[in-house]
Amino acid sequence: MTDLHRRYSAALLFGVLLTLPALHGCGDDDDDPVAPGPPQPQDFTEDIAVNQTLGAVDLVNGTLDALPGYANGVGAKVGDDDFVYDEADDRWEAVDQHEALGYAWDVEVYVQYLNEAGLPEQDVEDAEQMRYGYSGTAHYDAGGVVIHQTHDALLSVTGLNGAQGDTLTVFGGGEYTMDYTRTENDVLVTTRHDATWDLGDDGVVLPDLGCPAGTVDIDFDPYELRLEYDGTPTAAYTLVDEQNDAVPEGTGTTTITCGP
Repeated sequence: MTDLHRRYSAALLFGVLLTLPALHGCGDDDDDPVAPGPPQPQDFTEDIAVNQTLGAVDLVNGTLDALPGYANGVGAKVGDDDFVYDEADDRWEAVDQHEALGYAWDVEVYVQYLNEAGLPEQDVEDAEQMRYGYSGTAHYDAGGVVIHQTHDALLSVTGLNGAQGDTLTVFGGGEYTMDYTRTENDVLVTTRHDATWDLGDDGVVLPDLGCPAGTVDIDFDPYELRLEYDGTPTAAYTLVDEQNDAVPEGTGTTTITCGP
C-alpha cells in the first residue's frame, strides 16, 4: 500500500471518528424508527465544524505529503506495483480498500505526467508537470449512527524533474460530502454537510529540501478553516465563524514531516 493510501485512509477514518461525539448526542434508543428520507443539506454547526477540523487538516497534510513521491515516479519501473498504466486515459491508476470494526473505506488514485506542451507522458523522466486526483469514501455504521463520506480532489503540480533544491508548486483542491443518519424523535434523519478545500491562486510550494509554504482554505459553511504553512515543520490552523472570529476549540498547530 502506498503512503497516500495509508495517510488518506487514516485521515478519512480520523474525520469520521471525530464527528461521532457531536452526532451521538442527537439520537435515542428507539427500536423501530421510521425509515429516513433523502439527505437534507445543512450548514455546519460549531460542534461538527470543530470535530471535523483535525480530520480535514490531516487529509490535506497527507495529500500534500504524498505528492513529492509521486513526482519522482510511480509504476513497476520504480518498483511500485500498486500503480498500473491505463492506456485509454494515459495515466497511472491505483485502488485500495479496507474494512475494520464497523468502518469501511476505499480510495482510487490517478497520476498523469505531462510534458512541456501539456501532453500525457508515461515516463516521469519526460514530464515537467503532473495532474493528480483521487476519489474515495469512508463509511461508519455502529451504535445507531451511520456516517458516509465521499471525497474527491484534483491537483496540478509544476516543477517536476528540476535540479536538487528546486520546488514543486501545487494548485487545485478538493471537496467532500458527509451524510449522517441518526434517530430523532423516533424518526431516522439523514443530514448532509458539504465541505471544500482550495490551495488558492498562489498554490502551496513544496521545496525539495524544506517545508511547505502557502495557505489552504477549507469551507465548513458558514465556518472557515484556514491552514497556514510557513516553511517550518509546524502548520497552524484556525477555525473562524461568520464574524471572522476564531473558534478556540478549532484552532491550533500540527507537526508535519518535511525538510532534508
